[in-house]
Amino acid sequence: MNASMGEGLVIMKAVQLKEAGKGIDEIAEWIETHKLNFCIQFTVDDLFHLQRGGRVSKMTAIVGSMINVKPILVVNNDGALVPAGTVRGRKKSLATIVSNMEKQIGKYKDEDNTICVVHGDALEDAEYVADLIKEKLHTGNIIINTISPSIGAHSGPGAIGICYFGENR
Repeated sequence: MNASMGEGLVIMKAVQLKEAGKGIDEIAEWIETHKLNFCIQFTVDDLFHLQRGGRVSKMTAIVGSMINVKPILVVNNDGALVPAGTVRGRKKSLATIVSNMEKQIGKYKDEDNTICVVHGDALEDAEYVADLIKEKLHTGNIIINTISPSIGAHSGPGAIGICYFGENR
């Protein structure tokens, strides 16, 4: 139902609950109840990695790259990676995932919500996204990390994702 630092957020929450004195059954119940509150969305810089992984057709990759289309992808309630829209331009794609996150966080906006920004060899863009998040949510609790090789092989260099706890996926 999750991937990358989204899984890491689940583990961090389990540790917080344990440190607060919760037992293993209470922690498991909390995670089961809230598993659909752990949100992931990302964008890629190069459609050809998605094409090689079978996510888009070769024609879509060629035309999309020519007109600078950037997909927004999310993990849905079934745990599947699905498209959630497209935008034109890299900066707009990064701003869009932050804007979508701001809407999804909802009532958890003012809580001590750890947000993870993951990147595929794109630290400068990850830092840009972290700055956008700080500006919109006024939080400093942001972790920047690299995407794992297994995910990076499918998303390619330039992929940027955000993982966070929100009201819904």
